[in-house]
Amino acid sequence: MRKPLKITLISLGTLLGLVLMAVMVACWFVVTPARLTSIVKNQVPNFINCDFDIERADLTVFKSFPEVGLKIDDVVLVNKMAGNPSDTLAYINECVVSVDIMKFLKENQIIIDECKLNGGYVNLFTDKLGKTNIDIFPPAAADTTTEESSEFSYGIDLTSMKINDVDVKYTDLTQGMSADINGLNMSAKAKVRGENIAGNVKASLRDIAYQQTTDSLSMAVKLNDLKLEGDADMNGDDIKADIDASSSFLLYESDGQIAELNSFNFKYKGDVNDYDIIKGNVEMAVGDLSFSMDDELLVNKADIRAIAPLNATLSTMDVELGASQLALNNIFVDIIGKVAMPEDDINIDMN
Repeated sequence: MRKPLKITLISLGTLLGLVLMAVMVACWFVVTPARLTSIVKNQVPNFINCDFDIERADLTVFKSFPEVGLKIDDVVLVNKMAGNPSDTLAYINECVVSVDIMKFLKENQIIIDECKLNGGYVNLFTDKLGKTNIDIFPPAAADTTTEESSEFSYGIDLTSMKINDVDVKYTDLTQGMSADINGLNMSAKAKVRGENIAGNVKASLRDIAYQQTTDSLSMAVKLNDLKLEGDADMNGDDIKADIDASSSFLLYESDGQIAELNSFNFKYKGDVNDYDIIKGNVEMAVGDLSFSMDDELLVNKADIRAIAPLNATLSTMDVELGASQLALNNIFVDIIGKVAMPEDDINIDMN
């Protein structure tokens, strides 16, 4: 009986495959790229409240089945705001998104096989009143679903998210700050289960130029070849993180102070609770550090390394250092202590 059953199942599977292929062929001839582009343009206003343009939309169902994909070329978002030097919020050369439709239909699983942004730029702006140009989404409808009436459970798997060569400009007039980020490249993957988000990210930036000017502060920071890699597991307001960052050049200028270094490496492994309490281990290495104040050179080409168990509360600026090690060139220092910034209390033991 097994052999006839096997043949029957294979036959049914083959027929189902032929039917699906026929449906896809029919969809291809009915929904041409020109028609799909028109459909997408008609649907976009249901999701955003700004001007936009799309050059072309296309399906990728044949190349990626059972992943069904949408590829959009030359996406432009426009949101005019007084004081913003550019009306364009974003321009992306190519945007590709594909999902596993069978997983969604059969298992309530949203598998995002690919989410990719290739080339372009993003312009983020906040005016002096705190109004931002990314406020382009319609108000969310009131959620009338009760815990008893909702039986839909889901998970989201982001298999691959990639951003390739995107520039970002950020301006915040409330803080007097601006930043130009060039050559952003990022790859990420994540899993979402309710309030739990676990993922991995790798990112690199060609260069960053940051400026901030207020009544009490004026500073500028430049970084080259910034690289970031890390894992994070977020459950509600609590995060477990393992982060590694590096840069080949950093320049800091502020009110007569100038710091320059030719290499920077930073590692953190630990917890962040309620976005306020940081508890973990920090490792930092700085190469060729030079520091001057009011044109007087105080540090010249110094190498610094530090390893410190850290327990800090950001809201109160309380910092506790466990048994830490600091190395300045060939000078080694053991440090343990506590710093309370609001009261300017410092209690540190050094050997």
